[in-house]
Amino acid sequence: YNSIGSLEKAMRRVLALHANYPRNKRELFFKRGIPKPYKTALEMPGLENKNKYRQATQRNNCIHCHNIHDAENLQLSRLGKLSKDKLWRYPLPENIGLTIDPKDGARIARVLPNSPAARTGIRPGGSITHVNGQPIVSIADIQWVLHNLPNTPAQVNVRLAGASRDITLQTAAGWKQTDISWRGSMWGLPPRVRVYTPEVKGAELKRLNLPAGHGAMKVKWINTGSPEGRATARAGLREGDYIIAVNGRHINHTNRSFNYFVKMNYKPGDTLPVTILRGGRRFTFNWPLQ
Repeated sequence: YNSIGSLEKAMRRVLALHANYPRNKRELFFKRGIPKPYKTALEMPGLENKNKYRQATQRNNCIHCHNIHDAENLQLSRLGKLSKDKLWRYPLPENIGLTIDPKDGARIARVLPNSPAARTGIRPGGSITHVNGQPIVSIADIQWVLHNLPNTPAQVNVRLAGASRDITLQTAAGWKQTDISWRGSMWGLPPRVRVYTPEVKGAELKRLNLPAGHGAMKVKWINTGSPEGRATARAGLREGDYIIAVNGRHINHTNRSFNYFVKMNYKPGDTLPVTILRGGRRFTFNWPLQ
């Protein structure tokens, strides 16, 4: 979604905004979020491994964006306030039907069919200058505006370069919901699987003699350094096992999509029944989720 080229353009747009300050102060007001009860990431109650992050910052010891989301999710979970609506952070422009050119950061590369954007007649090629009155310098700026809208029917006002008025997009209820399995913060969501289960392919899949169209995952690694991994190993899952069904249904999962499925459909304390193939024998393994 980004590139060196779009970074350069974003920086030039920022410099232009800076040169126009304070005349544009009013439209920049909502660039600031609601104040947090902490000033640094290390003060976040849900941030794990704080002692590690307090050390001198190195490449393998910096706090990433997904660590912030992990901390927010963990604290919400502890308070019993973690809901799916909380997971749809910083929606991509595709959620309203716009694909932005990653080499530009503001130019519309594509309008998705049957989307809020398509219904307005907006076309590819235009460059977005404002969304809901806020100046746009990058894709992330668009996400910021969308992030602060409710997941209920909402209006998104888009201004294109050279236009004298906004184009109003109307979203439907639940418009923020999307596949977040690509996000780094997905892995830390409860329940945490802590087992690496890549998709079985090719000759290895053929040797399992499964019906046509049925897939499998192989248990390649169980993270017994984590409480979740230890609980799974104690319950009887072994490295080398093949998972051929989940809750009685055949699968076509990757490791990532399996983790996402578990997190979207189960909660800590639930049991996930999976069908295991081990040494030619099939049996049900009741996976204790934490």
